[in-house]
Amino acid sequence: MKKLLSIQTLIIAFCLSLTFIPLVYKVDVPGMTLPLCEEAEAVETPIHFFVSRTIADKWSMDEIEASIKASVRKSNLTMKNSCIPMKRIVACVEVVDFSGRPLFDIDQIRRYLWELIGEDKVEQIYAKPNQFYGAVLAIEDGYFDYDVLGTTNPDEDSQFFMLSEHADEYTLEHELGHLSWAWHEDTSWFQVLDDTLEKHTSEVNKQRLKPYARGYHCGGAGTIMSYEVDILPVYSSPEVSNNGRECGIADRADNARQMREFAEQLRQKMKSYSAT
Repeated sequence: MKKLLSIQTLIIAFCLSLTFIPLVYKVDVPGMTLPLCEEAEAVETPIHFFVSRTIADKWSMDEIEASIKASVRKSNLTMKNSCIPMKRIVACVEVVDFSGRPLFDIDQIRRYLWELIGEDKVEQIYAKPNQFYGAVLAIEDGYFDYDVLGTTNPDEDSQFFMLSEHADEYTLEHELGHLSWAWHEDTSWFQVLDDTLEKHTSEVNKQRLKPYARGYHCGGAGTIMSYEVDILPVYSSPEVSNNGRECGIADRADNARQMREFAEQLRQKMKSYSAT
């Protein structure tokens, strides 16, 4: 389901990793109080962007790259504000041509992308667990509607994401948050997110589901994994406040903790990779 019906309907339907356009444009909201961060070496996460030819036919490469770099800067600001020792970097921006391919399913689109970029490139990306890659598609490509900005399927592939050409600067980090097993705030009437995640996550990945890995809203705005209209460049955390309101709860809304744990797991995996 890609249409914006209601947040409750989308959660029940397990459209959990879709990012939707709010009623007004997202802005940074002043009034945040941030924690002092412990010094830690940041884990770099190179990101490979594969942009549809349909977009490249409308915009120059300078414009496309400028938009991508702005999103990466917003991601790194969010990391810094949240005391998460990760650094997003642009690995590449390449144009691919999806012409003649039906783009209706995220897993099928991923396989099409493999065909287009070649086996060597695919193997290079998956060789290192700190790398991410994504397809950036135009509305005309057929997958995204105007009310959907991005999507992932971390249970199937924890390194792949998709963005709409209309994605704002927050969307990239939102989707990368999903790939790190950070989730939305549960705004459903019956608090069904926990059960829905449990039901739709494979047994091998169930240990990645943490009850505190949820978004939150505070002081009239939401953290980056929330569906609020105004978005703060921060992951949920009880150590962050906005307009006098805490932006998390230790045991049920602390995505910053989830992201720091994910960063440490990446660090250990990269040590093992370097040792081989």
